[in-house]
Amino acid sequence: MSGNIFTIIFFVLLAGLLFATAILYAQNNPTTVEENRHNRILALTNDAIFLAIIVLMTFVPNIGYLSVFGGVITFTLLHLPVILGASLSGWKRGALYGLAFGVFNWIRALTAATSAFDMLFMNPLISILPRFLFGLIAGLLFEILRKVKSKGAKTTLLVVFSALATVIHTFLVFGSIYVFTMGETAWLWNWLFSGSTSALGMTALLLTSLGAGGEALLAAIFVPALNTALRKALPKSWPQL
Repeated sequence: MSGNIFTIIFFVLLAGLLFATAILYAQNNPTTVEENRHNRILALTNDAIFLAIIVLMTFVPNIGYLSVFGGVITFTLLHLPVILGASLSGWKRGALYGLAFGVFNWIRALTAATSAFDMLFMNPLISILPRFLFGLIAGLLFEILRKVKSKGAKTTLLVVFSALATVIHTFLVFGSIYVFTMGETAWLWNWLFSGSTSALGMTALLLTSLGAGGEALLAAIFVPALNTALRKALPKSWPQL
């Protein structure tokens, strides 16, 4: 893909991110102008914080991405702010933060890829589309909590949905890699899982599974804890479920 096409895609995606943000602030649900202005400022502040965290974790080494197996496999912690934001603010913010996760991951792949695995994410269908869908689905999962009456059930589902959203993220990303790079990477799968190199492929698969399980465990621990703490500390920003 030529540099000009990458540039066009970048500005289209940036425009989409800005447009999605504008739609969120175009809503006029509050009953008074003053209330509307206050809520918009509050929401803008919260979004700025979450987006800044996503940018920081994306571009500061060894914060949002952890490379193992000689850089062949990279795990991410960036699913945590996306899931947390979705659990606090619903599917619209989940989609927005997921889109930001994907866009900045795409930029990182273009500018600072450190391995062949990272280079796969130069394809926006792998770096952006799965992350947008992941944030959207995570937000929709947490919307279910608003209909649950039992506090204990809400706490349990918050843990379950945090882990489930992480599994969905892993499935979407690796599914996209398989679907959109099947022709280019078929030789790699054959080499890893055939003949004398099959042990290498199984090792990579085991590390990937363990890493995905670790990502889900982290989400199940940190997202509910941070969700509860933030709702108590800032009830005006995020009221209790």
